[in-house]
Amino acid sequence: MTSRKGNYSALIRILGTIILIIGISMLIPWIYAEVIREEVVVDAFRICAPVTTGVGLVITMMFPSDRSLFRSRDGFLI
Repeated sequence: MTSRKGNYSALIRILGTIILIIGISMLIPWIYAEVIREEVVVDAFRICAPVTTGVGLVITMMFPSDRSLFRSRDGFLI
């Protein structure tokens, strides 16, 4: 049986990974906005994409990977 801290650590790591994927996925629209020269959109992506990627990376690195068993409650929380 795992401790509650282990489950929360794994949940936070998964959420950090999701945030990291969202930040990386912002690169394609950012490049497209650069190509079509949408200045307002480019400015928004210039701020949001690196911040989101950085936060996701920091969260993912701060919480080590562990092999916890998830219950249905943990899945709903994610």
